[in-house]
Amino acid sequence: MNERSRPRHDGEVLSEAVTTRVLARASELDAARATGATVSELRAAAAEAGISAAAFEAALAEVQGAESQPVARVEARPRRRLGLWATSVALIALLAGVFVSMRVVPNVASVAGTVEQTFTLRCLSSAQAADLIRPLLQPANTLVFPPDSRMVIVRARQAQMEVVRAALDRAEREAPACPTAP
Repeated sequence: MNERSRPRHDGEVLSEAVTTRVLARASELDAARATGATVSELRAAAAEAGISAAAFEAALAEVQGAESQPVARVEARPRRRLGLWATSVALIALLAGVFVSMRVVPNVASVAGTVEQTFTLRCLSSAQAADLIRPLLQPANTLVFPPDSRMVIVRARQAQMEVVRAALDRAEREAPACPTAP
């Protein structure tokens, strides 16, 4: 475009939204001129992305028809924004899933050498046993104690399990008379 055909808008102040659109579109146009792909490469990429052949052909016809026009059609922009928005949401969901799985799924190295044991209690309640065991365990260990039961389930390394077993045996021996079974 030469100097005479360029409109004189140099003094005009554009809103942030318009500025963003103009720069984004200029970047798209620049990128389209700098790089390119064959129609067969685009068709393969569309198929890999799950885009139907009919939709691809229709989009190709629209874009090729639009290239002959000097002004880009504005109607196509909202679809791009919707696609960008959907892609952003999918990326955020993926990152959230990775973060949650890192917090929920234990590290494989911390699971190695871990054993699980169910202790049947004679004199202590499961809550009493849990209060006794909890300080002996590390954060990566698991302690399950069903309420109103006489058992606890512990997941820990073997060395810690021996400490738990000794503490429970000592507490059961030192406990006042065990309640009688009904």
